[in-house]
Order: sequence, then structure tokens, then C-alpha cells
Amino acid sequence: MTCFKKPALDKSTHYFMALQMRIIEHKKNKYKEFLLKFAGPGGDFLDSVDIKLLKMLSDSSRTPLREMAKRVGLSISGVRKRIKQLERSGVIKKYSVVIDPAKVGQGMIAFIQVDVDPQFMQTFVRSLSQCHNVCELHGTAGPHSLLIKVRGKDLESINKFAETHLRSEFIRSVQTTLTMETFKETILNL
Repeated sequence: MTCFKKPALDKSTHYFMALQMRIIEHKKNKYKEFLLKFAGPGGDFLDSVDIKLLKMLSDSSRTPLREMAKRVGLSISGVRKRIKQLERSGVIKKYSVVIDPAKVGQGMIAFIQVDVDPQFMQTFVRSLSQCHNVCELHGTAGPHSLLIKVRGKDLESINKFAETHLRSEFIRSVQTTLTMETFKETILNL
């Protein structure tokens, strides 16, 4: 009977195997995060009824429970319970009004890409989060670290925003794109 000995592994093989294990663990964690994002309060995935309710609420949060119940085939109390679960789990963050920006003097849109010194990123983001002109603020990968969606009355108000908030020693570069026309703008479509 012949016994086979395991071949000795060199350091680079050990390193490679450890790296593979870290990558697998990272992928597992990312998958868990993904599942949690789309999971309901009990850890279950959102079902078709939840999706229909969310769609109705996103179209109009003033839709009566009776109408929603009729559309999804549940009782009013069943719909109320599901909506409460969606609120508790954080799927529904808040209810709000959608305002036509042009009708309140905020028709100009600029997308501003900013490269910020990483040491000052959190302070800068906190500061921008307080600005009423800033509609969206995203951390990005690539040549710029932030993407800012800014609204204003006109080009002058966008320039004033840039002069006030984007002139600092910790800002490495700024690139602004003005929109000429908006073809679609929604928060989320289901």
C-alpha cells in the first residue's frame, strides 16, 4: 500500500490561498449586505404584494388604504400591517411631497464633480449636507471623490454656490456640468 504525502506549500502559495479566502469572505459579506437591503423586517424578501404597495405609495402616498387593499387583494388591516412593517424595517424612510423646482424658482441644475482631500471629506460632506441648494451628494470612484447635484434659480446662483462652498485648500479639482433639459427625474421606480 502506497501512502501519498501532501506536498509542502511555499509561502507564495499560502499567501495566495489566504488571499482567496479573504476574497470569498468579502463576497459573502457583500451578499449578506445585499440580502439585508432587500429583506423585509423578518429577514424575508419583499414579496409581490410589498412591491405593489410600495409602487402605489411612491406614485401617491395619499392613496387610501381601502383602494390599496382592493388592488392587492388584502384586508385594510392587512395592508396597514404590511406598511407598518415596511416603515419599521426602514424600507419606507419617510413620506414627502414632490415639488416642481422650476415653479419655485429652482429650475437650473448643475452636476458638480469635486476631488476632495480625504482628510477633509467628512467635514466637507457635513457642510454640504446643510446647504439647501444641494439636492444629492454621492461619494464616487474615479478621478473625483464626490458628485453633487445642485439646484438654483439661474447660472448666477449656481456660480454663487460654487464661489461660497467650493473654494478651499482641501479641494483639489472641480468640474461642473450644467443641464440644458431634463428628460426624466424620479427618486425610484419599482
